[in-house]
Amino acid sequence: MEKVKTVKKVLHVTLEDIYLGRTYKIPQKSQRCCSTCNGIGGTSQTTCYTCSGKGHTIKLVQARQGVYHQTQAVCTDCKGKGTKVDLNDVCKECQGLGIFVREKIMEVVVEKGTPHEHTINMLGEGDEAVTAQLFSQDPLLATLS
Repeated sequence: MEKVKTVKKVLHVTLEDIYLGRTYKIPQKSQRCCSTCNGIGGTSQTTCYTCSGKGHTIKLVQARQGVYHQTQAVCTDCKGKGTKVDLNDVCKECQGLGIFVREKIMEVVVEKGTPHEHTINMLGEGDEAVTAQLFSQDPLLATLS
């Protein structure tokens, strides 16, 4: 299952900002699932023929006569997803990636008396990924220093 990494930003504030309080506006780029194709990358998916939907391939390599080594690698056709989108059915909004980059100006409120290295958790503002047909979001963490 795909896990989204938490986005962390460090915000440098002055002593005056902590004493009086201040609102910062910072630019934030985050990955969002395409709403047109629901993150699949197209209108329909098929099971990858190369890996049979497993997302990886297993190769047997002969080391010497009678001795074989087994190696496992991510499938190069489906890039580990196990499914592929037909070239004729690719989503035109995300070009088949299933995600797009959203740029947004985030408002980070530093309240009066906020302690040093305080972390502000902004749920749902980090990256987004499709896991088992559900949208999974990670928070944006802003650390004051």
